[in-house]
Amino acid sequence: DSTVVVPPPSGGGTTPGRQTITLRGRIDSNMTLTASNDYLLDGFTYIMPNRTLTIQPGVTIKANFTGTNVGALVITRDAKINASGTATQPIVFT
Repeated sequence: DSTVVVPPPSGGGTTPGRQTITLRGRIDSNMTLTASNDYLLDGFTYIMPNRTLTIQPGVTIKANFTGTNVGALVITRDAKINASGTATQPIVFT
């Protein structure tokens, strides 16, 4: 169990083409998070050794914060995270 893509809800208030991508379990391949999608940490999410998570400017990553699936991103030994936000496009964990 690694990533789950959830289609955006129907109705108003959504941007066409956006997806909510739920991150959970092991991420065992290189991955890039882009500002064109929404991200949700659901429980512990592990970036596995020798893998790289790249987070582009403008990305917002939300996390569950109640119940049994409190979100956490774990960068394991020998894994990498590349995240370079800007003043106008910060990377936000919330």
